Amino acid sequence: MRPKHPRAASIPTRAVSGRPAWHSSRQARRAPRAGRAALLLGLLLAVAGGRGGGASPGAPARVMPAAAPAPADYPGLLARVQEGDFTRLEDFRRGWLAQPDTAARLARLNELAQQALQMFDQPLRLGAIGAALLDVYPASLAGQMASAAYYERVTNTEDAARFAQRAAAIAAAMAAAGTAGPDGATPTVRGLSHGEANAFLRHRGITPLGSIYGAPQGGTLQLSIIGSRGKDEALVTTTFDITDTFLALAPDARAAKAPTARSAAMPRYVGARLRQGDSAARTFVAMTLLAGDRHYRNSAIGLLQQAVSDGNLYARLLLVQSMLADYASTSAEDRKPLLEAAVRQLEQATAAGSEAAMLELGRLQLSDLLGEEGAAARRAEGIAHVRRAAALGHVPAMLVLAGLLVEGTSEVPKDVALATEWLRKAAEPGDAGARIAYARFQLAQAPPTLDAQGLAWLRELGDAGNADALFMIGSLHARGEHLPRDIRLARRIFRDAVDIDPKAPETVNNVAWTLTVSDIPELRDPRRALDMMTTMMKSNAEAAKHPAYLATWAAAHAAVGRFERAIELQEDALARAEQAKDEETAKVLREHLEIFRRGETITEKVP
Repeated sequence: MRPKHPRAASIPTRAVSGRPAWHSSRQARRAPRAGRAALLLGLLLAVAGGRGGGASPGAPARVMPAAAPAPADYPGLLARVQEGDFTRLEDFRRGWLAQPDTAARLARLNELAQQALQMFDQPLRLGAIGAALLDVYPASLAGQMASAAYYERVTNTEDAARFAQRAAAIAAAMAAAGTAGPDGATPTVRGLSHGEANAFLRHRGITPLGSIYGAPQGGTLQLSIIGSRGKDEALVTTTFDITDTFLALAPDARAAKAPTARSAAMPRYVGARLRQGDSAARTFVAMTLLAGDRHYRNSAIGLLQQAVSDGNLYARLLLVQSMLADYASTSAEDRKPLLEAAVRQLEQATAAGSEAAMLELGRLQLSDLLGEEGAAARRAEGIAHVRRAAALGHVPAMLVLAGLLVEGTSEVPKDVALATEWLRKAAEPGDAGARIAYARFQLAQAPPTLDAQGLAWLRELGDAGNADALFMIGSLHARGEHLPRDIRLARRIFRDAVDIDPKAPETVNNVAWTLTVSDIPELRDPRRALDMMTTMMKSNAEAAKHPAYLATWAAAHAAVGRFERAIELQEDALARAEQAKDEETAKVLREHLEIFRRGETITEKVP
């Protein structure tokens, strides 16, 4: 059967969730791809090392060999930078990183940059710090900014303007030298240290709120920082490519030729940063441990709590996610304290401007999990939080708000036209899930509709290999709605959708259900459907426990005459739905079970 997705106010399980039934749920969080087994082992050693106290955040690390031979013209590059010429900033930075005692100089640079950023309300103290920064690294953005602020305070407008111009040139060069992000569109900024990254954000008018390292494929190392432009503006995330710095401090990675070998060296680098008290490292290590075995959970939670005490918003959101993920396995008497603790964390994250926290807090307040006392006021507050997150452009919040408008409540009157408007707003920036949701919503109306924009989005996603879009396109061809009727083409498109990932439960289930129960005789192919479901269910332990997927598997068995096995699977599905207290699903499963017991099969109009 087609799975019933959570409603807008269902039990929360993740820090960002709660998409309505007509929204695709095929968006899973992925652990960093840096060699999972080696990464976990290395990071566990890093956590163990961190318990010994470690060095202070600003303490110099041991001297490492230089990253690469300095450019032959490095002295000339140094002179040009000291004169304010940053046209070859990339070459200069690589040369600077290739000099002796790189680790100690980087640690000093980071320490001074952080000091400078904390003293911009005391500009008279910035003169000495700015000079020290530029002495360590003449291309220091923090140093130029500190010097500009100092000279502006002492009314030396000529020098203030000179340093401000240099700061602008360095910031522009950092941005121009960035590489394409993992999504192929979002560019990174070329970074050197955490302090210099924060200086870049200050130069752009952004206040940092949290940071985390990232290790995408290819042996690169990134630093992502989330920040705020102002009270009523959406938070922004800026990603810095700090691979050159990583390689300068990791001789084994520098010598590695394969990206996988380079990635294997990252745990030692991140572990060293963790022992120095780096909040981004604590958060990254915690996230990676949480993605591994549950035995590592206590270590991960301890690191997150330390990072939260640093004011790291990423860590706070991950901590909430972990709390909510534990809800189902928590004893009844401990659930309320768990949710109350999660609410406190979400309230602080919401105060910092996190749209994700606003949404999750709103969903909790809209649920009945926090008790009956004050429920009406809490629901009103929850609606306000969802609306605020949606107004800030948070796509998941827009989808949840659209779901509330479709269902209609005492706080949110039903308004299909306004729901459609919010869905379009969510889809326009390009989010694939939102575009699928927009098309699904229109097709779910009576009568089904699909405007030109929705159809165009489906076709674009289908051409890009989106399995959900392919399934919908195949269904439209099968019924001859909005696209020419072509059963052979529909079956080929269904096959293509499954071939993208034969183990993806939602896509396989949707295609198999359609081929099993369709009211279009020439579309039915229960044997192929049974093969699809058997492959998926035997390779996906979690899917094998899902009542809807078990029901589809049962229907496929019945359709090929294996009623005894169909009844067995359907009884299992019903028991699981009843255990989850999902009466809506259980009712449908009971009806289908009786059909199988009569030796009959299911036929439905799908999708």
